[in-house]
Formats: sequence, C-alpha cells, structure tokens
Amino acid sequence: MKRTAPLACLAATLLFASSASAQFSDMYDGYQPTREWFALSLGIGAYQPNVGNGSFEQIFGDEKGPYITGGIDFRVLRFGEIAALLASLHMGSARYSGRACDFAGGTVDCENRVDEVSMLRLFPLSVMAGVTVDGLARKWKVPLYLTGRVGLDSVFYGTKTGGVQDAAGASLGLRWEAEADLELDFLDRRALRSLDDEWGINHTYVFFRIFGSTASTRLPMGTKLAWAAGLGLVF
Repeated sequence: MKRTAPLACLAATLLFASSASAQFSDMYDGYQPTREWFALSLGIGAYQPNVGNGSFEQIFGDEKGPYITGGIDFRVLRFGEIAALLASLHMGSARYSGRACDFAGGTVDCENRVDEVSMLRLFPLSVMAGVTVDGLARKWKVPLYLTGRVGLDSVFYGTKTGGVQDAAGASLGLRWEAEADLELDFLDRRALRSLDDEWGINHTYVFFRIFGSTASTRLPMGTKLAWAAGLGLVF
C-alpha cells in the first residue's frame, strides 16, 4: 500500500499534464485570427528600364538598381475562405549612375567617357486591382498564397549629369504583377496569436514578385520584366 500511493500520484500528475498539453495545443491549433483588413509589404529587387534604343546600357551598363519597394493591399471583398479582392498602392525607388559619354562635335560618343557622372532616378507609383488566392492556407493549412494585380503605373524620373538636371517628368503605362507568398504562421503559432492579440497582425509571409510595366508616354521608363522579394504583414 505504501508503494501504491506514490504511483497513483505520479499517474494523476502525468494525466493532468497530458490533458493541459492537449488543451493548450487545441487552443492554438484551433485558433482563428481576427478579420483581415489590409497587408503591408517591404522588399528589394532588380529593375532595369526598357528605354528601347540601348542608350541605358551604353551609359549604365547592366545596372538594375537595387530596386526598393513598399506597398499596401486593402482587402476590399472576401470570397469565403478561397480568395480576396485587393485594391493596391505600390511604390518603389531605384538609382543608377555611370560616367557620362563624351559629347564632341554634336555627337554622343560612349566609347570615350568624361569625368562627370550621369545619374538616373526612378520612382514608380502604381495603383492596381488584384486577387489573392489564399484558400490553401485558410482551408487546408498549406502556407501558400498566389496573387495577381494589374493597373496604372506612373514612373517619375529625373536625370542629372555633373550635378546639372537634364530631364524630369513622369511616364504612364500599364503594370502587371504576379506573386507567390509563403505564410510563416506555422513556424510559431503561439507567437502568431500574441501578434494578433497585441498588434492586430493576423499573418506574416515572405513574397516573391515578378512584374512588368509599359510606362512610356514621355520617356520609356517601364520594364519588360523585374522582380522583388521581401516580407509582408497582414492586419
């Protein structure tokens, strides 16, 4: 009888711990985040304007930035657990520099360079509509989104040579984007709930995006194909 009591006590302790663990697991595994309103993203990538005549490559070579981008995607309409309609505002910035081509006798000679530096700055600003398909993550716990967007692209630009501004303006065109997102909630569901409770962050994800632009109304400053990757937060 003296040995039976400690064994019974141990069994009861293990049973309580197992029950508590199961309740804890159920609480987080069955956790449903609050309603999604918008997503913020920040990333870096490569962007080379398609000026069409080879002059960009002559001055700046194979430079592609880097391209810094940020954006906000409003969830304006939800289609159950399958997808959401987006209204998006994305912006970016890229800077390119290279030694200026010689200009002698009224002709541009890029085989010979001068000491002055030519600089080009781009600031794309895009207003788009899109759809994000997140049913895999919402219904089947597969942490993947697929997103597509299309809309108006305004590429603001400015060029300088030796500190003197050569040109400035904005070109308009059509922009498209295709994106794949990996949701990070599965890494730590307890931290996910804390983020939602304290900061209203429903989900975190990393994204990879390819995009193109036909912006060319003043100067061709769009791009055939560019990319960006980074981090996103859903609120």
